[in-house]
Amino acid sequence: MEPVLTPEEMTAVDAAAADRMDELVQRAGAAVARQALRMLGGAYGRRVHVMAGPGNNGADGRVAAELLRRRGVRVSVGTHDQPVPTAVAHDLLIDAAFGTGLSRPYEPPPAPGGVPVLAVDIPSGLDGLTGELRGRPWRADATITFAALKSGLILGEGPEYCGAVEVAGIGLSVDAEVGSGSRLTRGLVTDDDVACHWPGRSTSAHKWQSAVWVIGGSPGMTGAAALVAQAASRAGAGYVLVSAPPAPSSQRSVGEDSRIRTDGTGVPGPHGHLPAAPLPVEAVTRQLNGDGGVGSSWAETVAAEQRVGALVIGNGLGRDEGVLDGVIELLALSDAPAVLDADALGGGGERLLDACARRQATTVLTPHDGEYAALMGDPPGSDRLEAALRLARRGNCIALLKGPTTVVAGPDGRVAISTSGDQRLATAGTGDVLAGIVGAALARDGADPLMSVALAAHVHGRAAMRGPELGFRASDLPDLVAATLDELVTDGYHP
Repeated sequence: MEPVLTPEEMTAVDAAAADRMDELVQRAGAAVARQALRMLGGAYGRRVHVMAGPGNNGADGRVAAELLRRRGVRVSVGTHDQPVPTAVAHDLLIDAAFGTGLSRPYEPPPAPGGVPVLAVDIPSGLDGLTGELRGRPWRADATITFAALKSGLILGEGPEYCGAVEVAGIGLSVDAEVGSGSRLTRGLVTDDDVACHWPGRSTSAHKWQSAVWVIGGSPGMTGAAALVAQAASRAGAGYVLVSAPPAPSSQRSVGEDSRIRTDGTGVPGPHGHLPAAPLPVEAVTRQLNGDGGVGSSWAETVAAEQRVGALVIGNGLGRDEGVLDGVIELLALSDAPAVLDADALGGGGERLLDACARRQATTVLTPHDGEYAALMGDPPGSDRLEAALRLARRGNCIALLKGPTTVVAGPDGRVAISTSGDQRLATAGTGDVLAGIVGAALARDGADPLMSVALAAHVHGRAAMRGPELGFRASDLPDLVAATLDELVTDGYHP
């Protein structure tokens, strides 16, 4: 992963630097000048305006200005509150007003339309921690930042305002703040991470070593469970079971595994509901009995299946209180890793978090903002890194906080961030697909659970980028997941 720092941590990195600040400024300015020349496509005769602030960012900009002049670029330099000269046309604007440590609102002077912008460290007026707007920053085509990514570049409005982000090394070490390598405590997931760390399968593996049991798909919501099953299968699960808990008043006997017919319509069975949306032909349904309440035998039946590598609970489950009772009992009885999504999150609140906190096995909660508020009593707020950590610590779980930038946090304080994907994922059912990928990743023994969850989120987004920009459906995703994994893991890994 690529290290990600908060502004406070970056201040500590600067303070601990072995080199003098003027040397660091010279290196940073040189990096800005190199990036500017790449954007200009040349030097001689080009015109650049640098907006330089009063601090180190402004110093970086002034060094870059001098270096560009030496290369033949015609450069003007103004302060952070002076208007951009309009008597001549500029080929590039350099925003070096303020960096990630800005703690007050700032609105730069208007930028001439149609001129590319290079931001130094971060677009001035963008919050370095949360990515919130603190004014009306110039929208950058590219941002050059130093030593490591900053959280504000990839959270909130950051991705929209920063453009292409490049990290320039200037001789600073971030190890003391966020670690490095396998000890990195906060980082951005990359394709290389998937290539190197996606849970593998040994040559002697059998289907039960990566089995996933999907608990969901109640009447009227069977499509959700079907999407989970399809995604888990395409993400590498060796065996996928699907069951819907009985309604509280129903009495059903435990049935044997029933293989889905090739038309995918499901097996209704004489003892009650089984998910009937099109499932993978390889999927298996298993009927559950009991009344859905405390002591329900359906939870005991699921927990007794020791061969399952992971449970995915909640997709199309329904929010009947009796069903939730069974889910909480299942969490207490089962030693399998569990992914709780959708309906398993919406009505659980403190009671569900208490059940998660008591578990020894891995538990993953995957809320969007509304589900987070239902669990924690308040919405995540602007600091999504801290919000994910609060949930992880409260529930002794891995928290996957969904959003344009996905934040995955563990109770040990580690955080992994994924920026893959785009607005194509803003359609019904894509969260069900994500739950299936997470379940398949967790079902493999030996992998780091937090990293497996973060890799699943990254693969989910990368797969969506393969789909059509218009008319994209969640049911398109599972096949794209398989193709993405094939590319990243099989083709992308070169030991």
